[in-house]
Amino acid sequence: MSTAKRPPFLKVSGDEDLIQLAEEALKEVYDPEIPVNVYDLGLIYAIDARRVVGRAKHSPKPICLILAVSC
Repeated sequence: MSTAKRPPFLKVSGDEDLIQLAEEALKEVYDPEIPVNVYDLGLIYAIDARRVVGRAKHSPKPICLILAVSC
């Protein structure tokens, strides 16, 4: 995914390949009440995805905002 397709408010840092994987995964997470994923809804504000030397798995950190208490 190119940066041109990212929402303008989304802040990303780290490895571009891991960021793209995180974005793809977040597009598979849907709001339970409406058929729109959390990425396209604009609930993700930042993604920090860095490779850690010596670790087999990497854990991107998405930062999101829940807009209602009942969510």
